[in-house]
Order: sequence, then structure tokens, then C-alpha cells
Amino acid sequence: MRRLRWRRTRDNADPDDDGDNVADVADPFPNDPTEWADDDGDGIGNNADTDDDGDGVDDVDDAFPEDPSESVDSDGDGQGDNSDADDDGDGVNDGIDVFPDDPSEFADLDGDGIGNNADTDDDGDGVDDADDAFPNNPSETNDLDGDGLGDNADQDDDGDGDADVDDQFPTDASEWDDTDGDGIGNNADDDDDGDGVIDSTEIDCGTDTLDANKVPSDFDNDGLCDALDNTDDSAGDGGSETELGWTNAVPGFPSLFAAIALIGAAFAGRRKQD
Repeated sequence: MRRLRWRRTRDNADPDDDGDNVADVADPFPNDPTEWADDDGDGIGNNADTDDDGDGVDDVDDAFPEDPSESVDSDGDGQGDNSDADDDGDGVNDGIDVFPDDPSEFADLDGDGIGNNADTDDDGDGVDDADDAFPNNPSETNDLDGDGLGDNADQDDDGDGDADVDDQFPTDASEWDDTDGDGIGNNADDDDDGDGVIDSTEIDCGTDTLDANKVPSDFDNDGLCDALDNTDDSAGDGGSETELGWTNAVPGFPSLFAAIALIGAAFAGRRKQD
């Protein structure tokens, strides 16, 4: 009995009964030198407890094993994801980040579940971004004239000054009219009205290049229009030729000229007799 009394006296005097260097007043396990803390108060000391903070995540997998409000730190910035406004640390707040746990993605324009950085067709219009003049606009893909306005909205796709509704070649800036409807624009066509006479000849002969009913006249059929031809070759080889010009350009002009000459002679004779 004397020995037992001595031991009790000794424990009462020792501020650290189990000698684990944690004072008994602060030691949940004052008589267990292997334990001195029980963070989650489950009666299992932290050293033996596989989940010290009792948050349901084992310590080995818990970035904050002694904080029951945190268990993950996705970006490794020392702030748990529950309190971190930008979990993946990509500079975009979680509230507007479509991929809050993926630092390589934050937007998904077409909502296909693939982030824009990895998506080859961000706007989901069926045209790859590399070939899409408007990769973020699903309603536009081309800008033929490079004016910054997509062809779907642009009223003059080729930018030639002719509205598409009036342009027979809306995607060709070098053409807009095709008078004879032969599929060749007037600028490239050497016979705009399709009358069989090339435009340069009609211009030289003074006829309309855009009116198939207006062709140069050629009295002697020598291939040279009357406006440029001063000789009537209709007599053929060996025949007499008639100088064209005012005398033959106007029908009946030779006879009229002769009649005027006779009248003039007669008038002159009468005055002489008087």
C-alpha cells in the first residue's frame, strides 16, 4: 500500500504522465505516449486515425488532413478549393470557368463538352477554325472580299460595287454582267451581246455592243462595215467599182445631184438670155 500511494503522488505531480512531451492538460490521451491529439474527436488519436479531421477523406489523400473544411488544392496555391475562387489557377474565376478544374480550358463556345483550346471547331458550324474566317461565329464562315463582314450578312460578297441580287457573278469581283447569257462575263467576253460581231468592231463601226439587234451594215459584204469602207466591192473581180461616201451612202443621191445640176444650168441660161 505504501508503494501504490507513492506512485499516485508521483502521477499527480508529473505534468506529463505518459512522457510524450505534451502536458496532460492538453493531451487527450495523457496515459498513452503514442497519442496526444484527436482532431476530429472520434476517440482515435491522430497517429492511429487514418482520417484525422474526420472529413471523410483519408489523410494520405487529403491536401489539408487537419482541416475538415478542405481536402483538395487543385492549383497547389496553398488555398483549398472550397475557399479558392479559381481552383485551377488559370486566371478565370470558377463562376465563369466552364472547366474550373482544368487549367488548360475555360470556355466552350459551342457547348459540345470540348474546350475551345482543344476544339478544332469552336463555334460548331462544321468548318474547322483553321478554315473559318469567323471561328467564333456559327452564322458565318467566309468573307470573300475581306471587308470584315461575313458573306451571309454581306450584300456584296465580292465587293465589286454591285449588290449580289443584281450581280450575275456575285463571287467574282471582276465580273457582274453577262448580256448574252453565255456564262462569260462582259469584261472577259469579246462579244457581249452575242450577235456574232466582236465588241471592238462594233465600237469602231458605231453600233451598240450590248444590243444584238444592232449590227454594223456592210453593203458590199467585204467584211468591212460601211462606216469604215469607202469602196463598193460588190461588182466582184473585173467589174467596175463605185466609190462610196456621200454619193452612195445616201440612196438616190447621184440622180438627185444630176437633177439639181440640170436645173442650175437651165436657170443660168435664162438669166444670160435676159
